[in-house]
Amino acid sequence: MPTYPLTANTMGQMITDITDELARGDLTGNNQIQAAIGTAIEIYQKERFWFSESRDTTFNTAASKEFYAEVDVPGISTIMKFDYVVLYLGQPPIAIPWIMNRATDKEIEILNQNGLVKGQPYNWAYYNEQLRLGPIPDTVYTIRIAAHLFVPPPAANTTANNPWMTNAERLIRSRAKYELLLHVIRDFEEAEVMATAVEDAFTTLKGRTNKLTGTSIIQPMEF
Repeated sequence: MPTYPLTANTMGQMITDITDELARGDLTGNNQIQAAIGTAIEIYQKERFWFSESRDTTFNTAASKEFYAEVDVPGISTIMKFDYVVLYLGQPPIAIPWIMNRATDKEIEILNQNGLVKGQPYNWAYYNEQLRLGPIPDTVYTIRIAAHLFVPPPAANTTANNPWMTNAERLIRSRAKYELLLHVIRDFEEAEVMATAVEDAFTTLKGRTNKLTGTSIIQPMEF
């Protein structure tokens, strides 16, 4: 069982917990367990959970600048899926948000006319690891990105407050044990049992995500 409270859990603690739970002498050390934890995190990084959603990515445009990469927008390289992009007119506290339209890079290529068309951007596209705006900004605008983000693993065994070690602790711990039982210990019967625990942990985490982020509104179909 994990050490509580989970809010204080770390990679080091999870390694200790997995070692205690497996109680196997055929593991060669913490490296194998840490590798299994890393594999477990990598498997679920593509999944959307409430802790991997954010609207905190903001940046300012520059006049006549069409393309924005990681150097311009720190964190844009961690985006797994864009939810929406907002442009603010004016400055806080009276800044007015405008939802920008997502377009294809080809559409913005035509819109911007080789740099000739400038003004307030109302379209955006993501291509070649860059956010492209159209029309090309004629001045400074503040833009906010809401998205599903790539959540990295803990930087060290003592790193605190990493969501994979706290919010998703049971899922990652169970999946790591499954990886060890299947690929290292090679106890296929126990691996099958652990697969059920993994499925239960994943369903529980997804269920909580749906409750927190769902609107409970059924969207009508278009006919």
